[in-house]
Amino acid sequence: MADDESDGAGCSGGGPACIMEMWSGYDDADHMMAALRNWMRYHEDYDLQADSRLSDEGKAIVAIAAFQAVVEDKKPAAEIAAAGGLLSFFSIIVNGVNMSPDDSGGGGGGSALAGPKWTRKMLSESEIIAQGYNIREVDDLVRIYGGNPNGWKKMKGWDEYGQEWHWYYHPDVGRVKVKPK
Repeated sequence: MADDESDGAGCSGGGPACIMEMWSGYDDADHMMAALRNWMRYHEDYDLQADSRLSDEGKAIVAIAAFQAVVEDKKPAAEIAAAGGLLSFFSIIVNGVNMSPDDSGGGGGGSALAGPKWTRKMLSESEIIAQGYNIREVDDLVRIYGGNPNGWKKMKGWDEYGQEWHWYYHPDVGRVKVKPK
């Protein structure tokens, strides 16, 4: 695709930065990630670290989308390792962008894209909405993130500002698809 052609997400040559800006306006992280995955499939030579239009957090999100696209396409392990900035993703994490929250209150960083600040209170007062095969999306969660279907839980909790958040949790994977309600 030429730089001046539309990428199907409504952006003309703007790449991941344009896709992220457009979908964040709709507050629709799922469609944003799908658009990023599709863009990455057609731009395998994209240099994530050289894209000055993205913050480190934005680069981490694009690297995750690139990884998901390669895994969804069932590419060989060597291609997974080289996928659209995946190796750069690890250097981004080392440089301080925490995209993998843990139970000690880490992760999130307070940004809208990354989710809430995980506190012990939020986690201890969270509620299970559904678990295992009672989760509509459990097959997709297992396909994309792994884990046993019976280990997945759909959760909800409230941050320190009273905002309700929903997410999926698996003990071997962590929290994924965190979004405000």
